[in-house]
Amino acid sequence: MDFFGCLFNTFVYIEIGGTGGSAFRPMYAKFLEEASSMVDEPNLDEVAKMLKESGKVWAEIAMAALPDSWPILRKTRELTIEKNRIFEEQESGALEKTENINIELDELRERDTAPLLEDLKQKIIECHQIEERAFRRLNEVVQ
Repeated sequence: MDFFGCLFNTFVYIEIGGTGGSAFRPMYAKFLEEASSMVDEPNLDEVAKMLKESGKVWAEIAMAALPDSWPILRKTRELTIEKNRIFEEQESGALEKTENINIELDELRERDTAPLLEDLKQKIIECHQIEERAFRRLNEVVQ
C-alpha cells in the first residue's frame, strides 16, 4: 500500500469503518459510565473521562491524516464521507455515485502527501500517553 492509502485507511478506520467515530473511544467511555453505576464503582467514571479525552485525540489523528490544510486530502476526506453516506442511506443511483467517487479518489491518490508525517506522529504520541494513563488506571480500578 502506498502512503496515500495509509493516510486514507487511517481516516476510514478511525472515523467511518464501523467505529461510531474516534476509534470506538466514545463507545468505550459510555460503556464504562454505565458499568460504573451498575457495579457502583465511581472510579470507572474517571477512566471514561480519560477515554473521552482519548477519543478527541483519535479524531484529531484522523483529521491529521486527511487535513483541511492539504486540499487534495481534504477532498479525499469529503469524498469518503459522502461515499459512506450514500452507502448507508442507499439512495437512488448509489452504485453510480460511489463509482464516480472511486474514480475521483483514484485521481487524488496520485499526489504527494509525505510532509504530513510529523503532525500525525505528534498526535499519535499524545493519544498513546492519554491511553496509557487510562488503561493503567482501569487496571488499578478492576483489581
